[in-house]
Amino acid sequence: MDKHTGIIKFVFRNKGYGFILDHDGSTIFFHASGLCGSEFSDLREGSEVEFDISDSPKGPKAIGLIVNEHRIRHDITEEDAEAICERLKMLERA
Repeated sequence: MDKHTGIIKFVFRNKGYGFILDHDGSTIFFHASGLCGSEFSDLREGSEVEFDISDSPKGPKAIGLIVNEHRIRHDITEEDAEAICERLKMLERA
């Protein structure tokens, strides 16, 4: 598997999952069980992460998620947020 890098866009703490904006522009789902070396409660939106991608019945899923604690981005656009919300709606309907 190739390592991917991206930015955590949304973290749904009460549900145990979130979404990453991959550097290729795609939105990737992640679950708390896919974390390596970090606690789910410590995740922050805007944090840079490295991960592998696994296929799941509902689409691509980030696994082996490693948070780069030293890099946080704050340039999340409204368009990015809307795209992620649409992806979330699709996953909830599936």
